[in-house]
Amino acid sequence: MRTGEEATLENTAAIVLSGGRSARMGRPKHALVRDGVTLLEIALSACPGARPVVLVGPPSLQADLTAAGLAGRVALTREDPPGGGPCAGLAAGIERVPAGVEWVQLLTCDLPRAPEVVAALAAVEPPHGAAAVLATDSSGWPQLLCGRYRAAPLRAALAGEVRDRSARRVLGDLVRQEIPLEDVLLADVDDPDAARRAGFSPPGGW
Repeated sequence: MRTGEEATLENTAAIVLSGGRSARMGRPKHALVRDGVTLLEIALSACPGARPVVLVGPPSLQADLTAAGLAGRVALTREDPPGGGPCAGLAAGIERVPAGVEWVQLLTCDLPRAPEVVAALAAVEPPHGAAAVLATDSSGWPQLLCGRYRAAPLRAALAGEVRDRSARRVLGDLVRQEIPLEDVLLADVDDPDAARRAGFSPPGGW
């Protein structure tokens, strides 16, 4: 097994989800910033070597990509019609992943420690027949939207009717290797209190 620090994402694409309504936050989560770096930038930089990197979200994110200097390195797409839930977003994202790519790293854009989580997953060599490597929290709950999936079974799982269906229903039956990680690594930024605890704020402050 490689250590997380040594792991690289070879023959891997990345799909980053940033299409939610951010209802609990009351503002777009991806734009929250800490030390001059946004949550979106953290997510997009968490997958070194991944090609392509696909961002799923509204067209307005193109301005964020341009501002971060990532416009030419990240493919932006969205489910059609929009608002179909995370699995509909993943289905749109997987369409931008070329045939022949072996692995796909899934991420949401609200994980402050996304690079550490991705490195931990990439360091694990799954057993033969496993379709995914997933992190689990202290309660054993699998993080289905923050996992490393083999592209072929992921594509097959997303080929059916996925609009408004939960990740557990669409992806939960895939054979997987589960990796327990500390809750602090998996803590997302879902509301203003969580953002403040993690040191994030809107660009203009609260």
